[in-house]
Amino acid sequence: MDTEKDNLGAAAEISLPAIQIMIVDDEESILNSLQRLLFDMDCDIRTSTCAHKALEMLTEQAADIVISDMRMPGMDGAEFLSEVAQKWPDSERILLTGYSDLESTIGAINKGKINFYMEKPWDDDRLRRIISKGIEITHNRYRTGILERTVLEQNEQLKALNDDLEAKVQARSKALIESNEKLQISVKKVRQNYQQTTQLFSSLIEQRMGPSLMSKQSLMLLLKKMAEKSDLDDIETKSLIYAGIFRNLGKIGFPDALIKTPYLELSVQQQREFQTHISVAESMMSSMPPLRGAAKILSQREEHLDGSGYPQGINASEITTASKILCAVSDMMLYCQGLIVPNELAINESLEKLKELSGQYYDPVVVEHLCSLESELGVLLRQAADKFLSLEEVEVGMVLHRDLIAANGSILLAEGYELDREMISRLRKLERQLRETFKVYVKEDSA
Repeated sequence: MDTEKDNLGAAAEISLPAIQIMIVDDEESILNSLQRLLFDMDCDIRTSTCAHKALEMLTEQAADIVISDMRMPGMDGAEFLSEVAQKWPDSERILLTGYSDLESTIGAINKGKINFYMEKPWDDDRLRRIISKGIEITHNRYRTGILERTVLEQNEQLKALNDDLEAKVQARSKALIESNEKLQISVKKVRQNYQQTTQLFSSLIEQRMGPSLMSKQSLMLLLKKMAEKSDLDDIETKSLIYAGIFRNLGKIGFPDALIKTPYLELSVQQQREFQTHISVAESMMSSMPPLRGAAKILSQREEHLDGSGYPQGINASEITTASKILCAVSDMMLYCQGLIVPNELAINESLEKLKELSGQYYDPVVVEHLCSLESELGVLLRQAADKFLSLEEVEVGMVLHRDLIAANGSILLAEGYELDREMISRLRKLERQLRETFKVYVKEDSA
């Protein structure tokens, strides 16, 4: 609204052109009288005694107000003003007529599109008011035209500004998109590096602990299945999987006597030392934000439903579902490895042990879920008869099923690594330098 007012004000301040008036009458005396009547109205007045001549004059310069007598030789006022209306429709047309010409006047109003008519003899004041009205209408038309042109110019300027702004916004948006894409690539690389680091770190733990009963991929799949059966959300599931991968983190500095001796055969002092692995792992993992959820789950991994576990001795109501799952799965694997009781147990025997202690150590629902997966556990558990390939047999795109380990125990690549042409070439060169043959275990679906 303010802009519109400004435009109107600007239009009002502009100097308007002088009003052009054309008077046509076949009597010179009438023309002179009208000129004298209008001399002080600040208008440019032209006159003609002939309608045809007047049309020629209007062709050279149009008039804003055209005043014509009705009765004229050659072309009467109605016909003349009709021509004017067709050629200069914006003009104000005034007809002077006698009382006896009333019927002709009505026809002229319809035919010539007359704006005003005045009877002869005219009243000077009334005629001046009519002409003043015509001048006012003309001035308003001029102002409207100026305003429309001003608005059009400003709209064009605004459009140019908008186009320029849009171009800048598009350029800025493109730059932001490119920056975001670069950021996403950087984040992806950080995540990949983080995942590779955690995989390598977990492989180091496994190397220290000795061969694991289950590959990391198989363990992750088992924990994911258990999480689904227990309705854990995505965040809890991810934390549970990390807790499973790093479940032995706190044992990495233990001597062999603690790591490889069944827990029930350890002395009381050794058991107390062994139990510190939970707090050690929790402390290490809590320092890394992505692993804090996993650290909390792992902190309750050795807790039992009846409160006989460690390190806090909490009972069933305080133990999270994820920790109950990790406890059952981890102990099942330890039973199979002979690290709880002296003898290595088969899968079904390990599950029977969990059932015996269900409700005391282990959550009955979790044990039931784990037992429902018994038919799949044989596939998930790592068997000694796993097949391996030589480096001459591996192909690009194959994924490691186990860590690639040199004869001296060094971990060359972590489980889950996808082999590419460059890495295969580097490994073959290293194999020749070390003068040994690497055993490359790959996933069946990638072989």
